[in-house]
Amino acid sequence: MSIDIPELVHRARGAAAPMYLATVVHTQGPCYRKTGARLLVGSQGRLAGGVSGGCLERDLVRRIAWMTEDGARVETFDTSADGDESERSYLGCGGTIRVLLERADPHALATLGWVAEQDGPCAVVSVLESHDPACRVGTSYAVSDTGRYGEPAWSSACEPLVRACLEGRAHLHRDLATEGGDLRVLIEYVAPPRHLLVAGRHYDTAPLVQLAKDCGWRVCVAAEHTAEDLGAPHDRIELSGVALRGWLGRHPNGAMVIMTHSVPLDRLCIEHALRSGELAYVGLLGPSERADKLLAAIEERAPLPEQARSRLRAPAGLALGGEGARAIALSIVAELEQCFARRVPVI
Repeated sequence: MSIDIPELVHRARGAAAPMYLATVVHTQGPCYRKTGARLLVGSQGRLAGGVSGGCLERDLVRRIAWMTEDGARVETFDTSADGDESERSYLGCGGTIRVLLERADPHALATLGWVAEQDGPCAVVSVLESHDPACRVGTSYAVSDTGRYGEPAWSSACEPLVRACLEGRAHLHRDLATEGGDLRVLIEYVAPPRHLLVAGRHYDTAPLVQLAKDCGWRVCVAAEHTAEDLGAPHDRIELSGVALRGWLGRHPNGAMVIMTHSVPLDRLCIEHALRSGELAYVGLLGPSERADKLLAAIEERAPLPEQARSRLRAPAGLALGGEGARAIALSIVAELEQCFARRVPVI
């Protein structure tokens, strides 16, 4: 899921109207943000998200209110060398960015709120151009594998495109014929949220939880009762076989980092994680020699599935060379991002 959506929904709930929404709908050339990036603007300035590395936000905060006085519109920002130099004094990316600008009405925010609550992939359909008097630019609705939010009259004509978006995991730009006139729509693929289970309850847990949350992960901590600050995870479970099996069953494609600093508990976590056969990432804190001993002890009772050993990353994290809990957290989150990174194509 785009990291902007949950933050944007959270900030919008406590903000006063009017609010404005900017969404990247197309990019060409080098651009800091890609299709689906969002910026929420309030009366006092930026509230959440971003559509560039900072070069466009200043201009949008200043101009978005009057730019949307007559309704939503798509604006093109050209930061290439061929652009108007007077318009490029503070732009440095070098690409072209098309941005949908609109007033953040209750329906638009509610649609994003619905998307943020889903645990699977979604498609968000937005009208970029309209020749149908009954359909305004900025009209949107969302669809997942289990439901939908909003259903404009022309949504049935868009259904094959929505299916193609979800099955192909790609953004689609398409022309759509309706009874009232032609539409140009973006069907945006929103990836499912990424789930991370951190097994541990010591002082090094909180930096990892906090950094992973900042990078958009939904973090759960598996720990015994403790007074330690665990970094305010989204959820907590007991560190037990039953609880681990439950989490793994709910999030089979998630990630797990094992940092209990306990041989029996590490062994418990490794065995459940590797026997599940599904997790995309299993990381263990500590040297590889310790991991080998833990694996040998596990396989004394019963062999692990084929290729299970290769799924365990020990030591967890990229070899960045830093020391201390925050540096270790950085190396682990960097490896998680490397493992899960996937650029969504635009078709």
